[in-house]
Amino acid sequence: MTVATLRDPTVLRWSLLAVVCLQLPGLQLVVKHTPEALRPWVGAVELLALLVYALGLVALVRRPNVQRALEGRGVLAALTAIVIAAIAIGYPWADGLSAHGGGSDADDAMKQVALSILGGGNGYDASTYLGNPISPGSGWALLWAPLTVVGAYPMINVVALLLCAGALGREGGRGALAGSLMMMLCMSSPGFWRAIVTGNDLPAIGACTVAVALWLLRTERTAVLWTLAITLGLIATSRVVFAYLPCLVAFAIYRRSPRRALLVALVGSAVCAAVHLTQMQLVAGDYPPLHLLDKGTRAARTTGPLGLWLPSAGAALLMLRRWELSPPAWHLWLGLFVPLLTVALGELAAMEWAVAMWGGTDYLLVAVPPFAAWLAGELTPPVETHNG
Repeated sequence: MTVATLRDPTVLRWSLLAVVCLQLPGLQLVVKHTPEALRPWVGAVELLALLVYALGLVALVRRPNVQRALEGRGVLAALTAIVIAAIAIGYPWADGLSAHGGGSDADDAMKQVALSILGGGNGYDASTYLGNPISPGSGWALLWAPLTVVGAYPMINVVALLLCAGALGREGGRGALAGSLMMMLCMSSPGFWRAIVTGNDLPAIGACTVAVALWLLRTERTAVLWTLAITLGLIATSRVVFAYLPCLVAFAIYRRSPRRALLVALVGSAVCAAVHLTQMQLVAGDYPPLHLLDKGTRAARTTGPLGLWLPSAGAALLMLRRWELSPPAWHLWLGLFVPLLTVALGELAAMEWAVAMWGGTDYLLVAVPPFAAWLAGELTPPVETHNG
C-alpha cells in the first residue's frame, strides 16, 4: 500500500464505509470470544486492523491487472466453492448445538414455518427450540421451501448471493468481475461467516432485494415484471419491519423506470400485506412475527423517539439529494443500514454497551450484500458500448 493510496480520498471513504458496514456485524463475535481482560482494547484494535485490511482490499481491486485476473467466471465459482465447503463443515456442527440447547434457531424458524404450512398447519403452531417466537413471515419461508424440503436449506445464502452476483454482472455489462468482487467483500465480514454456517437468512434478504431490483430494470416481459413484483412482496414478509421494501425498491429504480417503480410499490406492498393479514387470521392469539416491533420500542426508550427517527430521516433526505446520482444498490444499502443501525445502537445502549452480548449486530447482516453490491459496482464501472 503506497502513500498515494492513503491520500486518495475515494479509497479512504470506501474503506471507512467498508469497515463500518462489513465489519461491524462481526464485532460482537470477535469481542465475545476474547478474554474479558482484553475486551476494552480488542474492539479498537480490531477496527484498526480491519481499516488497514479494507484499505488494502479496495486499493488492490482497483488495479487493472487484478481486475483482469478476477474477470473469469472460474473466480466466482471458486469463491462459491469456498463458501459451500464452509457450510458443509460448519453447519452440521452449529446445528448439532441445538441438542444441548445452544446454537442459533434462525434456520429452525424458517424450516419450521415452511414445513408446518406444507403439512396443513398455520406455520406458527409453536416457538423455536430455544423458546423464541418465530420471526420470519410465511411468504419468505415458503419462497425457500424447495430447499427446505430437499434438505438443502443451509444453501439459502449461497443461492441468494449467486442470484445477486448474476444480476449485478449483467447491470451495465460488468460481467463476472462485479459478482466476484461482491462475493469477496461479503466474505471479508466475520458476521457473514457466522450467518452462513448457522443458516441465518438475514444476508439472503438483502441479496435477494438487490437481485430483484436490478432484474426489474432489465426485463421487458410483462409476466416477468409481475413475477418480480410478487416475489419482492414475499421477500418483504421476511420480517414485519421490512414491509417497506417494495417502496424502497420503487424509490431506488424510479428515476430509470417510473412505471415499473409504481408497479412494484403497489403489487409488492399488496402481496406483503395480504400474506401477513391472512396469517394473522389463521394464528390464534398474538401473531409471533410482530414481536420484532418490541425491539424498536426498547431502542426508543433508550435513545428517545427523536434519536430513533432522526437518523432515518437524515438518510431519507440524503437519498433524495442523491436520487439521480447514485445507483439502486446504494439506495437499498442506505435505506436498510441506517434504520437497522439505529435500532442496534439503541439496543446496545440499553445493555449498557456490553458489546460481547450485542445481538443487534446480526440485524446489520441484511445490509451487507447491498453495500457489497454497490461498492463492487463502483470498483467495476459499466462497460461502455459504441455504435459503429
